Amino acid sequence: MKRIYTTLLAVLFVVGTASAAFVAPPAATATDILTNPDLVEMFAADGKQVTMDDFLAMTPRSIREKTGERLGLKKAITLKMAQRAIKKQIRKEKKAGAPAAGGDKNQLVALLLAIFIGGLGIHSFYMGKTLKGIAQILLLLTSWLIVPGIALFAWILYDIITIAIGSQEPKDGSWNPEL
Repeated sequence: MKRIYTTLLAVLFVVGTASAAFVAPPAATATDILTNPDLVEMFAADGKQVTMDDFLAMTPRSIREKTGERLGLKKAITLKMAQRAIKKQIRKEKKAGAPAAGGDKNQLVALLLAIFIGGLGIHSFYMGKTLKGIAQILLLLTSWLIVPGIALFAWILYDIITIAIGSQEPKDGSWNPEL
């Protein structure tokens, strides 16, 4: 059993370091990524200018259908990392340009969900934090044990306080504070 764990750890380490070596660090802005001649040459057919929507919609399969050549692992990882960097930059620009109030998620609704059915993690799902909500449900399922029950209670109490004071926001930043 020890040999299996050691092998698994070694494989994860090698894959992690190999994927980090393949991926170039993302550029500073979405425009820099789209105007990067290496990326345009790598993914655009015949050196055409690529729009942001076209670039975000690209997949290795769609590139193979257009160009006839198959992307290697390095190029596929570079494509996905560049798309992720652009999406992250777009979210930052939206959040910076968006007004502080007037979003589609209501702070009072999130607080009431946390108070009344916080153990189910519904308030986390409401705020777009799916993994956190799943973790709270799993903790609820094991809360018949003493330690997870205390941990779930503390987590819910923390969520109630942070939602009430406004320091916990939805994942997409679309917060409509009403408290």
